[in-house]
Amino acid sequence: MWSRAATNPVITVNTGYPNPSLAGKIMSMNTFDYPNTLFKVYDGLGSSDYLPFRCSDANFTEDVVYTWQQNMPNNVAATNITTMNTMNYQFQHQVFDDKSYICSAGSGNATCNQTFNTAYNSYQEDTYSKNTSYMAVNNCGTRIFSHGTAAQSTTVD
Repeated sequence: MWSRAATNPVITVNTGYPNPSLAGKIMSMNTFDYPNTLFKVYDGLGSSDYLPFRCSDANFTEDVVYTWQQNMPNNVAATNITTMNTMNYQFQHQVFDDKSYICSAGSGNATCNQTFNTAYNSYQEDTYSKNTSYMAVNNCGTRIFSHGTAAQSTTVD
């Protein structure tokens, strides 16, 4: 039988109720308002407790951090985004790169131009990207300090 280890993070994500603009926003990690991982700490007297180790300088009450699967709803004008991958707990700070359009009737905005209601059938996609170090030293995903750079890209529609 599998049981959840005490050090697996518990991430609280806003459901969007009652405020739909907050859907997907990360609210806490292990009940704290900052990214952390729990480590077992012994007190020297035969007992122990799990205490949080802060693994990023982000603050969920001050910073707008969303899950990468959902991202920020109705985000069509942001100059940058910050997401946290809930699989490896890596933070991604990306800047606006480009925008394109998709059409509900197909791909590309040109397929919407034949209809009278292009404004209602055409959806903007914003692309955010950044070339950065592969794994930041202060991430919550791993304690293996990888080296090198990688390109990260997110498309939000």
